[in-house]
Amino acid sequence: MKLTNKYNLPQPILDFFESKNRRHTDAYASVTGLIHGARETILTDRHFDDIVKDVSDMLPSLMGTAVHDVLEQYSSSEIITEKELLITVLGHNITGKADVIDIGSRTLSDYKNKKVAAMYYDDRIDVTKQLNAYRYMYPGRIDRLEVCYLLKDWSEGMKLKKSDYPEAPMLRFNIPLHDYNDVMLWFTERVQALIDCENLSDDDLPLCSDHERWHRPDKYAVIKRGRKRASAVLNSKAEAEAYIVDRKLDDQYKITHRPGEDVKCKRFCDCRHFCSHYRQLIDNANVEKL
Repeated sequence: MKLTNKYNLPQPILDFFESKNRRHTDAYASVTGLIHGARETILTDRHFDDIVKDVSDMLPSLMGTAVHDVLEQYSSSEIITEKELLITVLGHNITGKADVIDIGSRTLSDYKNKKVAAMYYDDRIDVTKQLNAYRYMYPGRIDRLEVCYLLKDWSEGMKLKKSDYPEAPMLRFNIPLHDYNDVMLWFTERVQALIDCENLSDDDLPLCSDHERWHRPDKYAVIKRGRKRASAVLNSKAEAEAYIVDRKLDDQYKITHRPGEDVKCKRFCDCRHFCSHYRQLIDNANVEKL
């Protein structure tokens, strides 16, 4: 990966990310790679040396690294931190790294940085897959899984203003335990998906799922003319039309289509410039501007 520094950030910051900028060749895939779509994982691997990323876009990960470094300092006979994990699936090595394992309570914990706003729609689907995969890979017994969210933009002032605002800048959630047979099946299916794609061209790789693309569906807003805020936002035009009829709204109200978008594809996927789906999104956006 080629790193740029267009905002002239301090040299130690650049040096840090340069030290982390390496292709992992010790395994076929990581658990994180299996959670991603096969297209994203394979395109990232194929084009790793040509991907360009600015260090300013990597700054959020710096806080996560700092937290992990602090945790690692307090490892003990009862607390294992940054535990490297490895299993073989269909003849291929799969790696993972558990943040914290408490031997006494048999708890595996993961620490993640989040914005407060993200907590309101976080479904914890991916972290559930991740931690159950780590539980399966760990040779000892794990009876409890948890994720600890560090809220990087938490505000004492907002806590006083909003009743549903988090009480503290860290939230902890228990993660449900999955049956080992189901986890092994998940590993097998995800690795097989990568194997099946190995000889496909970039453009023929299967499209990532809606969940993997962080897809937001189309919405239809009912707005009174002259106002910016919608009276209602519905999932279809028919629902929006029914809303107007049911409430006997006059012609002062209009329906505005809010196109959906693939949030990850447009802004957060490292390999997007090598992806035909991203190119199509950009082409469609340019056409709409004409």
